[in-house]
Amino acid sequence: MTEIQIHKLKLIKILYVEDDLSLRTSMKDFLKLYFKEVLTASNGSEGLELFLKYLPDIVLTDIKMPKLDGIKMTMEIKKINRNIPVILTTAYTETEDLINAIEANVDRYIQKPINIDSLLETLYVSALPKIQKLEIAKLRFQYFNEEISFGKTIEIKNVFEKIKNVADTSFSVVLKGETGVGKNFMARAIHDMSGRKNGPFIKIDLGSMVETLIESELFGYEKGAFTDAGKKRKGLFAEADGGTIFLDELENASLHFQAKLLNIVEEKKIIPVGANTPFDVDVRIISATNKNLYDLVKEGKFREDLYYRLAEFEVTIPPLRERKDDIIWFAIRFLSEASDELKKSVYDISSEAKELLKSFKWEGNVRELRNFIRRLVLLSESSTVSKNDVLSAGFHVSFDKSNRMASSENYDFKTIAEMEKELIENTMNYVGGNKTKAARLLGIDITTLRRKIKQIG
Repeated sequence: MTEIQIHKLKLIKILYVEDDLSLRTSMKDFLKLYFKEVLTASNGSEGLELFLKYLPDIVLTDIKMPKLDGIKMTMEIKKINRNIPVILTTAYTETEDLINAIEANVDRYIQKPINIDSLLETLYVSALPKIQKLEIAKLRFQYFNEEISFGKTIEIKNVFEKIKNVADTSFSVVLKGETGVGKNFMARAIHDMSGRKNGPFIKIDLGSMVETLIESELFGYEKGAFTDAGKKRKGLFAEADGGTIFLDELENASLHFQAKLLNIVEEKKIIPVGANTPFDVDVRIISATNKNLYDLVKEGKFREDLYYRLAEFEVTIPPLRERKDDIIWFAIRFLSEASDELKKSVYDISSEAKELLKSFKWEGNVRELRNFIRRLVLLSESSTVSKNDVLSAGFHVSFDKSNRMASSENYDFKTIAEMEKELIENTMNYVGGNKTKAARLLGIDITTLRRKIKQIG
C-alpha cells in the first residue's frame, strides 16, 4: 500500500469482532495505527450491538464465535445497511462456511493466520467507496461553505459577483441564459442575500400558466368575480408582499399581462379581478428568460417601457459547455447526491470519464447533466464511473464539436435504439416494474415511457 492509501484509512471507523482475547487485543493495537476509530467485540451479539450504536464504516469479523457467529451477524448488518463492507476471517475453509458467507453477502474472505499486508490491502479496497464519499463531501463543503456556489470557473464566479452586488438593492433583475442553466437558483440566491430574505420567495412559471387564468392567479379575485369564484382569494403577488416574485420564462408573457405588470411595477398596486379599489403591494421582481428581450421589443412582442422597468440590472449566465471545469464540479456533486438517493456506492469518476463528460454539448445544461448522472449511478456496477459507463448511458448526448475526443477506442458501439432499450430495461428492473419511478429516474414523463416500452416490445 502507498502512504496516501494508508493515510486515507484514517477517515474510516472499523468494527473488529473476534472471540480470541489475545488476538483481539493485538489486532486492536495494530488497527489503531491505521484507522480513525477501532471498536472491538468478543462475539457476534456484542458486535451487532456496537454496530447499531456506533455505525462503523467497515466490519472485520471471525466466523465461529459464541452467541452469534460471524455469518449471522453479517446477515443482520446487511439488513440494516447492505452497503457496509463485511470481511470474514477464519482458520477454517469448510465449503459450507463459504456457501453461507456468499448467501450472507459477505464482501471478502481472509484466511488465518492473517497476512498483515494482505489484510490492509483488503480493508482499503473494501473501504474505498466510503473514503471517496467522505472526500467528495469535504470538497462539496469547501465549495458551498463560503458561497451559494454554482461552480468554480472564473466565468461563473464573475456572475456570482454580479448577483452579490445587486442582491441588497431595490433593482429589478433580468436573468438571461439557456434552459437548464440555473436561473432559478440564481434568483433564489439574490433573494437570500437581500434584505427581503425573511420574506416570501414565489416562483411563477409564465410558460406553463393558462392565459385565461394568469390574471386571477397572480392578482387574486373577489367573490363572484366569475362563475367559479365562490369566495375571495389572494393572488400570488399579494402572497409575495414583502418578498420576491420570480417570473420565469418572461418571454411568454402576453401583451395584455405585460400591461398589467407594468402598472404594478410603476404604481406598486394591484387590483384583484372583480375589484374596483387597488391596494399596495411591496414586491421585488426578478425575471428570467432564454430569449433576447430587446429583440422581442423590436419585433413588437414585448413592451419597451416594461423592458426598461424590469431590466434595471441584467445578468447573463453562460451555458455549461463554455465552463468545462464546472461540468466536473457539478458531476461530482450530483454523483454524491444520486448515490445517497439510490442507495448505491458510486462516488468517483475516472479521468477518462471526466474528459468524455467535458466533451459533450450539454444543451440542457445543468438540468440535463443532473439527470444524466442519476442514470449513470443507477446503471453503475462499480464505485467509480468509467468511460464506457458514460458512453453506455449517453445515447442522447451530443458531442461538442469544439472539443470532440477520440472516444471510439476499445469501445463496442451500439445503436441509439439499442442503448435506449438497454437503459429502459435496466431502469425498469431496478424499480421492480414501477413505471412512475422509472420515468422519474429517466427524466421523462410517464406517457413517453409507456410509448417507448411499447416500441421496444
